Amino acid sequence: MLNTMTFLDDAKPETLLRVLERNPGLARLVRNEWVRLAALDPDSAALWEYRGGAFHPYAVQAERLPRAASSVDWYRGWRDHLEFAEIG
Repeated sequence: MLNTMTFLDDAKPETLLRVLERNPGLARLVRNEWVRLAALDPDSAALWEYRGGAFHPYAVQAERLPRAASSVDWYRGWRDHLEFAEIG
């Protein structure tokens, strides 16, 4: 699998689903996992990730986000999806 980008948007999952419905090209990229889509609910700060045609609550993998100086440093040597990280 090739490296993919994750897009995190400060929006409710329902809002992003409507965006995908109106944009077939973007929906295809997300559906085929060429890009990952996540939503940060502005009201609750809950994090949701898009998988299998719907948004699901994000399950935190660690107490603290891993840190990397740059996206290149975070992805170096990987070819699959990585967890969220703090970049910069």
